[in-house]
Amino acid sequence: MTPFRPGRQMQKPGQANIFALQGLFCYYEGMRITSAKFIKGLVGPDRLLEDGLPQIAFIGRSNVGKSSVINTLANQKALARTSALPGRTKEINVFLLNRSVYLLDLPGYGFAHGSWAVRQQMLDLIDWYLYK
Repeated sequence: MTPFRPGRQMQKPGQANIFALQGLFCYYEGMRITSAKFIKGLVGPDRLLEDGLPQIAFIGRSNVGKSSVINTLANQKALARTSALPGRTKEINVFLLNRSVYLLDLPGYGFAHGSWAVRQQMLDLIDWYLYK
């Protein structure tokens, strides 16, 4: 498994740039968000991510406010589920912004509650998205 380094820019072959952020803020240059919709939660490979639309991924430690930032950017209070309990996001939640960009809420790492097996599944999911 390749070590994960938050904050570096990565690119998958044949896809738009993907930015790994530390869960603080993301600004897609020149874009005013007029519509935001939850599409689905991914637990592995899916053809949805192969349609050529740009992807912006939020990743960071558990319970740092990634889902809250998504809600703020979209100007919707309940688009992405938030919780005081670390490790609430267990799938890659896919949102469609302005019908032109995917915003992905990846599981947090570090303080997630749950068994070792559940935490390992979340890390494997992050690894799959970033490196495969």
